[in-house]
Amino acid sequence: MDRVRAAKYSRTMDSVAAASRPAALAALAALAGSVLRPFVSARTWLAAAYLLACVPIGVAVFLVLSVGLPFAVVCIALALSGIPLLVIILAVIDLLCRLQRACTTALAGVPVPAPPSEPLTNGTWWRPRWRVLLGLRRWRQVAAVAALLPVQFVGFAVVAVC
Repeated sequence: MDRVRAAKYSRTMDSVAAASRPAALAALAALAGSVLRPFVSARTWLAAAYLLACVPIGVAVFLVLSVGLPFAVVCIALALSGIPLLVIILAVIDLLCRLQRACTTALAGVPVPAPPSEPLTNGTWWRPRWRVLLGLRRWRQVAAVAALLPVQFVGFAVVAVC
């Protein structure tokens, strides 16, 4: 008698399980889709490419800021030979900022407006425009690039770990 009940119970449970399988599979597929969607999204891969592509730019900015800028300032203090060097360093920083903006626009999809361009010199490299060279806008750009460097390294570490 117990065998008959057990068999009847087993058939009933099999039919209930079979009826609930499509719903369970659908729920599992929905859960897997919601969990995996960020990993297969094009936006995720563009963001990862942005973080990886901006690290070399950040390293170049770090080298220019930590080596080139102090060297130019010391050369200004020792002799006036640092003035053209400072103009060159700021032109390189401007170029790196343009590259950073282009990378952000292309990979992150965030358009970053460029500041109005002003030439650093009056046509010759030994006659810089002091208003442009020492202006607040130029140094704000340098500070923004320097502040972006730790953020880029943290983003690179997150991408490298994941």
